[in-house]
Amino acid sequence: MRTVFCFGLLALALGTVGLDFANAAVAQPGGPATAQSRRDAVRETTRRAWQAYVNYAEGYDELQPLTGSGINNFGGVVVTAIDSLDTLWMMDLKREFKQAVDMVRGVNFQRVSGDMSFFETGIRVLGGLLSAYELSGESVLLTKATEIGNILIKAFDTPTGLPVARVNARGPVADSVNVVLAEIGSNQLEFAKLSEFTGNATYQEKSVRVFDILSRVRTREAGLIPVHLNAQTGQLNGDYITFGALGDSYYEYLLKYAILTGQRDGLAGRMYTTAINSMKLSLVVNSSSRPDRYFLAARSNGNLEPTMQHLTCFAPGMLSLGSQFLGNNDDFVVAQRLMQSCIAFYRESQTGLGPEAVRFDYGDSASALDTDSLDLSQSASLARNGYVVSSPSYILRPETIESLMYLYRTTGDTIHQAIEKHTRTNLAYSSIKDVNSNNDKDNHRNDMPSFFLAETLKYLYLLFSDSKFYPLNEYVFNTEAHPFRIQKRM
Repeated sequence: MRTVFCFGLLALALGTVGLDFANAAVAQPGGPATAQSRRDAVRETTRRAWQAYVNYAEGYDELQPLTGSGINNFGGVVVTAIDSLDTLWMMDLKREFKQAVDMVRGVNFQRVSGDMSFFETGIRVLGGLLSAYELSGESVLLTKATEIGNILIKAFDTPTGLPVARVNARGPVADSVNVVLAEIGSNQLEFAKLSEFTGNATYQEKSVRVFDILSRVRTREAGLIPVHLNAQTGQLNGDYITFGALGDSYYEYLLKYAILTGQRDGLAGRMYTTAINSMKLSLVVNSSSRPDRYFLAARSNGNLEPTMQHLTCFAPGMLSLGSQFLGNNDDFVVAQRLMQSCIAFYRESQTGLGPEAVRFDYGDSASALDTDSLDLSQSASLARNGYVVSSPSYILRPETIESLMYLYRTTGDTIHQAIEKHTRTNLAYSSIKDVNSNNDKDNHRNDMPSFFLAETLKYLYLLFSDSKFYPLNEYVFNTEAHPFRIQKRM
C-alpha cells in the first residue's frame, strides 16, 4: 500500500512523496534526470574527499583538510579507508574501493598502539569491514573483521557481561568500567553478522546478552535507561536520559536488531516498543513560543531539559523505520513532527547547515531557557523559530540527512549545496565552527571525520536514488551507515 503525505512548508521542496519503503519508486523532484545529476554531484564530492585523503593522509586515520596532514585518532587503523569501503562500492567507485582494500591489507590490529574505543571501533571498523565484505566478497575484509572482532569481544570479560569502554590487544582496559548506554548497546548488529559469516555463535551470544541484562533494569519511565552505568557491577550512575549523545544508538539498535533477525516480537522489539512509548509520553514536547514546533528533549533528576542535539535528529528516521516494521502509524506522525524541526535547524541558519545543539522554551521546566540572558537576535530567533542555537558548529554530521532518507528518500539537494559551499576547502571538506557565519575562510575547523564519507555522503546518495537501490526491506544500516543484509529466518 502506498501512503502519500504533503509537506508544503519544507524548504527542501519535498513536495508529495511516496512512503512505501519496500517497493515504491519514490517520486524524484525534477524527474529522473535531475535525480541522476544529484547522484553524480554527490559521487563527485565523495571522490574528491577520498582522493584528498589518499593524497595527504594515506596510512592515517583521518585527514586534516586545512593543513593537508593526517592524524591518528583511532589507533592508526586507517579508519577513513575502512569507514569508506561500502560507500565507494555503492557509488561504483571501484578504483577507489580497491585503493581502500589495499590499505586494509596492511593493517595489523595486534600492533595498534594504545587503547581502542570499543564503541567507535565496533561501529566504524568492524561494521565497515563486515558490510564491505558482504557487498564485495573480498575475503581479506572478513579476515580483518575477524581479527578486530577477536580483540573487541574481550570487552565482555566482566562479572556482569557488560562490555567495558576500551580494549587493546591484551584484553579489556581495567579502568574503563564506567560506560555509557550507547557504548554497550550498539554492537549487536556487528557481532550478529560476524557470527553469521564465521559460524561462531559466541560473538552474537555475548553481545545480545546486553539486551537481556538491560531488560531487567527498573527505571522511573519504562524502557528509558539512564546513560551512565558501571560494567563491573551493573549499577546505574545517575538518571540522565537522552536520545542524543550517550544514549541514541542503543534505542536504534533495539529496533535494528529486531529487523536484522526478523524477530518482530522478540526481546529487542518489545524493549524498543516500550521505550518509544515512554519517549512519546515524556520527552516529545513542543515549544511554548512556537507550538507547531516539536522537540525531543532530555531528562535529568526527573526534570525535562529543553535541549535538542543534532545527533537526536536520527530519531525521525528510526521512528519512521519502526512504524513500518511494527505497523504503528502513531510513531510515523511523531517522526514527521520531529523531522520538520530538524529541517528547520538547517533552513533557518545563515549557511543552510544545522547547528550541533539548540535550546527551546518549554513551560515551567526547572531548567527552562533563561530568556533574560538572550541578546536581541536570540530573542528574535526564539519568538520566530521557537529555539535558540546553543552550540553553533556543524561537524559534517549525517543525522538529518539520514532521517530524510528514511522518511522521504528524495530531495536533500539544498543541504548538499550548502555542504559544497561552506565546508569545501582547497583540498577536501571541513567541519565549520558556526552555522550562522558566512565567513568561510575563518570558519573551518581542520577536520574531516570519517563519518562524512561513511554516513553523510552515503545518505545523500541514497536520498537521490530509487527506493529499490539498497531497499529497506532487504538491508538494515548500522549506526555508522554500514548496510547489512537482513537475515532470512530459518
